This record gives sequence, C-alpha cells and structure tokens, in this order.
Amino acid sequence: RFSGAISLHCWDGQVTMNASFGRCQRHCLPGAISSAGSPSDFASARRNVSYGLLEHSTEVNLTCNPGFYSYPEDMLYVIGETDQLIYQQPLRALHPTMDYGVAINEYKRVLSVSVYEDIMYVVGAEDFRIYKQAVSQITPTSFWGDPISETLHCIYAAVEDAVIYAVGRMDGLVYKQPLSGMKIYSSWTKLTEDPQNISAVAVVGEKIYVLDDEERRVYMHVGLEPFANWTGPISGPWALQLRSLKIVQGVAYVVAKDNIYKQALENMTINTLWQGPLSNEQPLSSLTVVLVNTSNTQGVWNAGFNGTLTLQCFDGDVELLGGECRMHCEKGSVITNGVVLDYENMSHGDNTTLACPETHFGDLLVKCDDGRTYFEGSCGQNCPEMLVQTNGANVTIPITAHSDDENFWTNIPCPDWWYGNLTYRCFMGEFRWYGECLRSCVAGRFTTPSSGGYVDYPQMNHTQRYEGKCIAPPASLLSYTGSVKFECVDGEVVPFGRCYGDCTDGTVNNNGVEINFGLIPFGTTAQFVCEPNHMF
Repeated sequence: RFSGAISLHCWDGQVTMNASFGRCQRHCLPGAISSAGSPSDFASARRNVSYGLLEHSTEVNLTCNPGFYSYPEDMLYVIGETDQLIYQQPLRALHPTMDYGVAINEYKRVLSVSVYEDIMYVVGAEDFRIYKQAVSQITPTSFWGDPISETLHCIYAAVEDAVIYAVGRMDGLVYKQPLSGMKIYSSWTKLTEDPQNISAVAVVGEKIYVLDDEERRVYMHVGLEPFANWTGPISGPWALQLRSLKIVQGVAYVVAKDNIYKQALENMTINTLWQGPLSNEQPLSSLTVVLVNTSNTQGVWNAGFNGTLTLQCFDGDVELLGGECRMHCEKGSVITNGVVLDYENMSHGDNTTLACPETHFGDLLVKCDDGRTYFEGSCGQNCPEMLVQTNGANVTIPITAHSDDENFWTNIPCPDWWYGNLTYRCFMGEFRWYGECLRSCVAGRFTTPSSGGYVDYPQMNHTQRYEGKCIAPPASLLSYTGSVKFECVDGEVVPFGRCYGDCTDGTVNNNGVEINFGLIPFGTTAQFVCEPNHMF
C-alpha cells in the first residue's frame, strides 16, 4: 500500500514525472522491533514489540510486552509400533498434520505407558515387567532401574486413583494392586475369572473398561471386585480395529488404523462413530493422555518489560525514534553468608527488602534492573551463648546479634567477688572479646612475726583497701601499738605497716635504785621520779 500523490506533465505526446512534484510513499508492513537490551541479553526474543500496518509518516507509541504466566500442559504419550519407543506432544498439538518428534527414551522398549502424579509407569517389551520413573527425570538415555513387580508378567498396565491395573500376559485377565503396598514380590488381586483377549484396561470411578483384542471393541463392568461377565460390547464399529484405550474426564481416546480417535463415554454405543482421525497417520501400538489440573497450580512467570517505544514509518521503513523496553525480574533467590533468601517477581526499577532469618542479623535490599537483580546488605550470623574463662572466673556471654560496626562493643561485668568486666562484640557468628576478671581476696589474719601482734582483715575485692588496729592474741598479757593497711591485688593481700609491742609492767634498777613502772606504749617515753628516802 502507498500514500501520496505525483504530478505528471504531458509534452508533445510524452508524459514526464518530476520527483519534486510528489512521490508515492510506501506504507510499512506489520513486523516487530526491539529496543537495545543489555549486552548479554537473555530474553531478546521477548524484548521484541510487534506492530501492525503503519502508514507512511505515521508515528506510534507501543507498550513493551507485559509478562505472562505459563502453566503445565496436557500431554499425549504414544508408543511406536515398530520401535516400541515413547513419543510425547502437548495434547493441543493433536492434529492430522502433527509430528511426534523424537522418542523420549532410547534404551527401554515398552508395551504400554501410564502417568500418575508425575510418575511414569511402563511395561517392558523384553521382560513384560513394570518399571517406573519420574517424568521430570526421563531422558533418551535414562536408566529405568529394576522392575517394581516380579510376580506378574503383563502386556499392559495403567494407574488410576493410586491403584495399578494390569493385563496378564499368559491368561489375558485383569489384575490390580494398590500402589501404597506394592512391593517387588507382592501378590496381585485377580479381577476377572474367565480367559479374555484383553489388550488394554481403563478405570473410571467404579467402572472398569477393557479393549477386547479379537473383537477390537470396548467392554465394561460396574464394580472393582472380582467378577466373571462383561457388559458389551459398548462400542463399534468393528471395522475401526481399535488397538489401545485411555479414558480421561469422560472422553475415550483410542488408537485405530495408525491414527488417534476419540469419543465421549456418554455417547458411546455400538453404532456411534468415533471422531477422527485426530493425528497424523503413524504406526502406533498404544497411547495415554495426561490432563493436568491447573486449578491449584502456580504458573511459571515469564517476565515482561517496562516502557514504551516510539516508531515512525517512512517510505516502507520503520525507524525507532526513542524509548526502551526494560525487562522485569522473575522470582529467584540470593545467597549471603550461606543464607538463601527468596524474592518474588519484581518490575524493572522496583526493589524489595528481605529480612534475614532469626539466626542472622540484618536485611537485604534486592533491586531489579532490566531483568537482573542486585542486592545490598548481608546476613551476619548471630553468636550463640558462650562461656569464657578468664583468670579462673566463668563469664557467660549471652546470645548476641551480629554487627558490622567495628565500634559497637558491649560490656559484661565479672561475677561477684571478681573485679572488672569483659568487652565483646559478635561478628559473623564469632565472638571477639577482651578484658580480664581480677580475683578477690579472702578474709585472713596478718601477724607480725617478731612481736606476735596481729590484724584481721575482711574479704576484699580487687583494689579494695582496709586498715586495722593491732591486737594481742587472746589470753596474752601483751599489748601492741600500730595499725596495718591492706590492699587486695588480684587475689593477693598486700600489707603496709606492722604491729609493735608495748612495754608491759616491770622494774628497772638504776644506780642501785629499783624503779617500778607501768605499761609504756611503743614509741613513748615515761618519766619516773627516784624515791628520795631510798637507802643502800
């Protein structure tokens, strides 16, 4: 499409066109354009913004693609008739032109496949035993391990409501066993009595459906206890040659003539035609259909973008005039000092604060920038209670929160009759401390060796001082002068001073004169008068 006008001039039978007098300008066809992303852009395809047909010279503003949730898909599993391998495709892809792709297993030939609660159960084509493996772990080279049952050789197995139903290889009878009690040598409960030509079995509630391998029609029975007779056939026509059967949510899926057909159970009669073919003709031997209940399933968020783009169409070419698409951030986790913290989806430019667990101190600020997250902060591990022994004293440091501040210290006093305190801080789960507890001094007695005088002193803390007067021992006629000062230094009593003995009553002879004197305190002088009438 074009727009514009041109000017044509006729001169002597010739038409000329002058570009300066107009031009037919092309419109721009629908397409997609991308703003510049990060150098290592991991979502370039989603960064593209689609636009419709644009007329020449038109400017448009386009909103960048928003995010969306994706949910688990309903799946179709089929078994190739010739290679006995499993193929899978989303059920929505079921179409006469569909391609089954490549097999999901290479080393395990199977006869049937069933999926229950994300576990796949298969019957091995070589040994007719049942194997299982998580669907998420299946790869082309997966090892399926040992069989889960050795007591029954079967050709078909299906799991419904935590019960596994199997068709015996030798007798064609239907057996069952609950998954909860299944062991490798567990016995099976036989449901049918008479030999049948059953090739597939399906259970819906209290009804059991089977596929007769000779008549190629569906039979049914109500009740899951052992029985003898079937109701049916309940399907047709015989010419369709049914080969496999799976029933989900009231719809029966079958393999017939190398195609997949379906029919609602409520409409199934021997005269009702099957809908199909639904698939591309391929040699198939069996199938199963898995419908995912997404009512309680949290979808996977596919992050979108923030921003708008301004485009202009000029003569068929689209030009980006401005704008950017900045990617939102999908939910994830950050790790700090061994702590894993989860964050939810965030829009570009947003941030969120994550609190550290109780065992750690701090929080993280997580920022979203064009699809990538960055965080500030850390979770420092708290310190558990610790017993410190210093100079014989036991000091218990309590549970303490981590701190990045190297100037943040806490004091804790020494226990009773100890002097001082410890200074500590917690960093990344380890205590750092310094200080000392100095010992107290027990009560005691100081005795002057030469004189025998003594002083009793009480219990004292470190640096504490005491002064006591000298006293004589009990029942002693002596007396003492003086006092002693004491100081407690880390458990040791240091004395200053001593006890001096006084001079007790007595007699002295001076130049033939006996002079009687009383108590003379230490360091003092007493005057005594000679007796005038004393005669030699």
